[in-house]
Amino acid sequence: VTQDTEEHRAYRNLNHLAYMFEQLDKTAPKIDDHICLASSIFYQDITKSKKERQEEQSAYSAENRLKAFGAEELFVNKVKNLILATKMHEHQTDSDTKLMLDLDLAMLGSDESVYD
Repeated sequence: VTQDTEEHRAYRNLNHLAYMFEQLDKTAPKIDDHICLASSIFYQDITKSKKERQEEQSAYSAENRLKAFGAEELFVNKVKNLILATKMHEHQTDSDTKLMLDLDLAMLGSDESVYD
């Protein structure tokens, strides 16, 4: 939590996380695997590092923690893939991955009062 409140984090902070969860709730009928998508949002920026490795490290951290909780391999892999997709924001065919990418960037298109 401390790292998410650091000023240099720009929009990748606790407000961003909260905004993503708010938007997730609004899009609930469009979600195939709500728990997986919510877990991906939670773990997306859990590791703070050099930007070029942040997604990989967050995905690895999510994998380790979810396995420690006893999550199934299929679930763990989907969470990892959703997190890794936020690195490049490339075209996706999976509906939950598309939604994850939209949620990740949604705050940037919001009203300035939400962004600040």
